[in-house]
Amino acid sequence: SSRLRAGELLDKALDLHPEYPSALFNRGLVHYVLKQHELAVEKFESSLKIEEHQPKTRAYLAQSLLTIAYELQRTGHWDEAEELLGRTLMQADASITQGC
Repeated sequence: SSRLRAGELLDKALDLHPEYPSALFNRGLVHYVLKQHELAVEKFESSLKIEEHQPKTRAYLAQSLLTIAYELQRTGHWDEAEELLGRTLMQADASITQGC
């Protein structure tokens, strides 16, 4: 699939430049589209550690966290779901503070 190919190419780019925020965001986006939300969160957070002011990255990170939290809640893992909801709110606060 073209999404898997995009992921492979982004992995190669990240092998060469592991701290390239745009490549990290796009790799996270591929994970997001493939419903690999845990992996997407990892890439989005890595991108934000390098460059904080990324409204799109924060939005996709929040959506991924909400998706994971919903699944945890659905399966009865309330404490973990609550923690992720807290992380989601922190992203919203950061977006407001940064004027995103």
